[in-house]
Amino acid sequence: AGGVVMEGRDIGTAVFPDLRGDQLLSGYSEIAHAILAGPGSCPPAIVQQMVVGMLASQWGKAPAEAGALAREIMQFWDGHVGVFVTSPVTGYIEPRSRVFAEIGEAMWMVRQDPDTRRDQIAAALADQDNREPVVLAAILSADVASEMIDAAGAATIPASGTHALLWAADAITDGAAPEPASLGKLL
Repeated sequence: AGGVVMEGRDIGTAVFPDLRGDQLLSGYSEIAHAILAGPGSCPPAIVQQMVVGMLASQWGKAPAEAGALAREIMQFWDGHVGVFVTSPVTGYIEPRSRVFAEIGEAMWMVRQDPDTRRDQIAAALADQDNREPVVLAAILSADVASEMIDAAGAATIPASGTHALLWAADAITDGAAPEPASLGKLL
């Protein structure tokens, strides 16, 4: 207690003794992915289900413990930090700013296994609205940068191939470091 309250949120020190920082960050990216998979908001039950699944698969948590931790993670990002908030109108979880969701989506993409990541990149390249999280993911991970370049050659939709090459070039300009073989393909 004793924290400062701003817009109904306690921004002082919260006590979440069962959570680790890396679990909170994984939860952040999972919430962002749930939100961006839909129209920019998501029902809390679906968000919780995705966070529970992540806690079970990534952290080996049993269902009951994963459920309790998922609620704490969601409460941390809503009630404590105010990044992903529950809309008073719809009751859905939404980002306070789209950039929060895009950062989380990039983190989510980097965390995935190569097959899932390649599928996600291919799907993301079809829509210009996905540019920011994909470019940021490429900056965060040489694997994503290389996979994005490789996706250009495998694209069945011409716009996806164009997006892959242009976005990869943008990411490299901002510090991405794809594998040399992939960089050669881009050139």
